Amino acid sequence: MYETKYVHPSTPLADRPAINTKEDLKAMYPECFQDSNKYIPDYKYRIHLNPDVKPTIHAARRLPLELKPRVKRKLQYMESNGILAKVEQPTEWVNSMVVETKENGDLRICLDPNDLNEAILREHYRIPVLDEIT
Repeated sequence: MYETKYVHPSTPLADRPAINTKEDLKAMYPECFQDSNKYIPDYKYRIHLNPDVKPTIHAARRLPLELKPRVKRKLQYMESNGILAKVEQPTEWVNSMVVETKENGDLRICLDPNDLNEAILREHYRIPVLDEIT
């Protein structure tokens, strides 16, 4: 059976093996998938909102009692890894948290940002074509 090995970033594209699965990608570039490198600490991004859109506060969705401890642990993990930040002061926008259980049993925590999406002033960037990148 074919086994994928680590590929150094300086290896020319033509000399790299084909990536057929997610596991191939992880084996070739493990540094991109380690938790310590997965997120960009110290990067701040400000979302610009249309001042004409009225802020919305959604009520919290109910969680099943058996999920509450797992959700709390997951939120603490996400906060300690800089994925999200705890907000302790009043805020104009509150979105409902949505919790789903993945196939592997882990929790997926998301927000329902429908109203917020209507208010975001999007930045527009031209995506470079392959010729420009290479």
